[in-house]
Amino acid sequence: MTQINERMRRRDKDAEAYAIAQEATNSIAQTLANLKCNRNGLTQDDADERLEQFGANQVAHDKAPHALIQ
Repeated sequence: MTQINERMRRRDKDAEAYAIAQEATNSIAQTLANLKCNRNGLTQDDADERLEQFGANQVAHDKAPHALIQ
């Protein structure tokens, strides 16, 4: 079960890395359109809505792999 969870986490991280790399090739206008914002940022209403939808923007702190796995 642990191996399955680890594979799923790796797959999710790979997908995130791919999405970030893909976004890096887009123009600024395309990136802003994808993020549904503009150069001035979000309105307060948009920010409140995204906070409710996605939660606070916090860094995830992953546990270090077991010493035998490192």
